[in-house]
Amino acid sequence: MTTPETCGTGWYSEESIEILYESEDVLSIKIVNDSYGGGAHPSKATRYANLRKPTGKEIQISDILVKAAEPELKRLITQQLRKTDRIPEGQSLTDNGYFTNLIEVTPNFTINSSGLIFDYGETISSHAHGAVVVEIPYAAIHSLERPNARVP
Repeated sequence: MTTPETCGTGWYSEESIEILYESEDVLSIKIVNDSYGGGAHPSKATRYANLRKPTGKEIQISDILVKAAEPELKRLITQQLRKTDRIPEGQSLTDNGYFTNLIEVTPNFTINSSGLIFDYGETISSHAHGAVVVEIPYAAIHSLERPNARVP
């Protein structure tokens, strides 16, 4: 959906939906809202919905991973973030543009054929840093999966 410019203000709002992954059991979609309502820069928000195709039920991270997985998943996400941004172990994330040193597991994730992608957008760093997106391969979380997780 696109809202046209109003009275020459330059304001806009655009929304797009894209299928990212589809299997016999899972449909993962990406919903992006890009808007500008005045101010220093536009705003872009990305949200994912992962659905069980037979039921339409939204898949939560707790449907995929065991309850005790959270500490290890936080560690894996932080480790991958450090690798991507070349931040040495022991160096603070806040010294490298992040708002926190403790990265929580975001509920904004998507499923694809190779792993889980966690999208923090600009919630843990500034607009200038850009959106923070971390992919964790299934091989790294296989031991954390529920027996009936039904992901690739």
